[in-house]
Amino acid sequence: DLSEECYLPPLKLVDGGEGTFLETRFEITADNRIRHWLKNDNLTDQPAKVTRYAHYDSHTDFAQKRAVLMACLLKVNKMASDDAALVSSAAQKLAEFTRLGYPRKMLWTACTTMGVKTRHRAWFQVRDTRIPPA
Repeated sequence: DLSEECYLPPLKLVDGGEGTFLETRFEITADNRIRHWLKNDNLTDQPAKVTRYAHYDSHTDFAQKRAVLMACLLKVNKMASDDAALVSSAAQKLAEFTRLGYPRKMLWTACTTMGVKTRHRAWFQVRDTRIPPA
């Protein structure tokens, strides 16, 4: 059985469910368009189901923490098909880093950097409305 042999405990293979392909969630709209965004089972206002990143207070170098955060936000940007998908997906990812103790100013700066680098105005909306309060 591949699901038993592929991953050693505590890792396990789980079904992604309807509307999921690899790391992407998608839906087909009424006008036959495909909307897609980064799969993330960690919802904004709930405890994390999956822990992926080191806590801010870990002994990891600051530059590495910043690089992981920026790589995650770049992935959110690339996987979102539209502004609404980007805003909600980014809010989920930022909430994940907030739960890990990342300072609000660091998240705010990361969103500003994403907006400048990608020229995507949705990042400024995320920065101004979706970063959880300190």
